[in-house]
Amino acid sequence: MLADDYLQQRISLKDMLQQYEKQWNDHFSKRLQIGRFVQSHFGKEWQTNLFIGALKKIPWLTKRIIKATHGENF
Repeated sequence: MLADDYLQQRISLKDMLQQYEKQWNDHFSKRLQIGRFVQSHFGKEWQTNLFIGALKKIPWLTKRIIKATHGENF
């Protein structure tokens, strides 16, 4: 755990922050990017209907989007 390593003086504050940022990006940046893509297809009724209609016809893609935006434990 990074905070514990820092508090136990095993790593510097700079190292802790750099490692935290890398771990955050590894875990969340892709999820947010995919979430923004999905969200961009909502807003106009025709666009929403088209997007949802396409996802209904491709259930494996829907499952992958959900898994990608909710994490591995979803």
